[in-house]
Amino acid sequence: MSARLGFLLVRDGALILGDPIDQGTHLRFSDLGIIVRQPAEADVGVVPWESVHSITIAPVVANFRPPAWLMFTAAAATASIGLDWQPPVSDVPVRLELTTAGRPQSRELVCTGFVTRGYRRSQCESIQAALRLLVRDTAARRQILAHPERVLTLVR
Repeated sequence: MSARLGFLLVRDGALILGDPIDQGTHLRFSDLGIIVRQPAEADVGVVPWESVHSITIAPVVANFRPPAWLMFTAAAATASIGLDWQPPVSDVPVRLELTTAGRPQSRELVCTGFVTRGYRRSQCESIQAALRLLVRDTAARRQILAHPERVLTLVR
């Protein structure tokens, strides 16, 4: 089963931030921690939850978003007359604040986004709140990771 809301999705029973298709950079949340996946590397490894202090996202926020079907239709129409136009993809900058070997560390990466000109402000704020829960509340994290599809119903 796969479901998506904004740049947060559930695939194969896992909660994922970013688009994992075509080796896209993304974060996969597990009971052990955060698995960082990047196209140039294999799994970077698991960042244990005990090391994570915060996850901050900085997505492109759009006041008006044309429907995805409209952008795909425009891409197909322009291709049919010989023009090369691709629908825009809005990637999601992410900052992880960690403690590694007793020392604070900040890691920044850009998760691969989806075809859109931006994401809804309300969705971005709800996703950020869910990420705070994952980091700060162990009981909530267990519930979220046990049933990740429920997060998508709360994040609207």
